[in-house]
Amino acid sequence: MNKPMPSVRRKATNISLDSGLLEEARAQQWRADNADALASSNHHVEDQGLPLVGFRRF
Repeated sequence: MNKPMPSVRRKATNISLDSGLLEEARAQQWRADNADALASSNHHVEDQGLPLVGFRRF
């Protein structure tokens, strides 16, 4: 049986984080959020090759 949560007083708090740690956490989250799209794109390139490859000058 679910009981309603009691009202909790909250107070604003400032915290400091290592910016490198925060960047890495965001990068990991982005990779996790976009894993399916990246896999799909990689599969497409494996099957079809790179788009516009005929226009390369190298």
